[in-house]
Amino acid sequence: MSLAKTLRLLALVAGSLAAAGCAPKPPPSGTAPSASPSATASAVPSGLETETPTPQPVAPIKARSEGTQGEPARYLVRNAKGRTIYDVRSQQALYDRSPDGSAVATFSNPDVTFHDRANRTMLATASQAIAHDKDKTVVMTGHVRATSGSEVLTCDELTYDGQRDALRGTGNVVLVNSKTHDVVTGGAISSDLSFEHVVLSSK
Repeated sequence: MSLAKTLRLLALVAGSLAAAGCAPKPPPSGTAPSASPSATASAVPSGLETETPTPQPVAPIKARSEGTQGEPARYLVRNAKGRTIYDVRSQQALYDRSPDGSAVATFSNPDVTFHDRANRTMLATASQAIAHDKDKTVVMTGHVRATSGSEVLTCDELTYDGQRDALRGTGNVVLVNSKTHDVVTGGAISSDLSFEHVVLSSK
């Protein structure tokens, strides 16, 4: 085939393709070319590529522990450094942990031993005690009796703050020294575990 015939044949094929719409068309005027996938990804602001995971709540727990006279239910609480703050032994213990991680334990006829930073202790008994893990407080109610050395305290309600090693008793407060037989009374008392720093008030 001659060169002239070959060129005419190629021109006819190109015309047929254009008529069938197979030739690429330029984008409409005023329209920006679409970005490639890689360009789109790089345009996402830093820090927004993935979502920050939402903290999951702690699974709530409800538990009951039954003790006997020979082997009471026990509840031991320590601080972050491992020091014992209080040790509870009781006939029955009810433990309730909320989804936010805070926990409350309720005890029937408990014996509670409180420990301070100087390794001094106080033994307290009552009809009921409620311990709060979050702030390390214990609230005892009903025929409260607390003994530290020769000092014996009785009152209607006793609250122990394990973070400050401080206690507060309210209602019919009576503090007796078993050696000297000295007696002080009042409506409320604030003290440390060894009753070295005592503040009495009428209410």
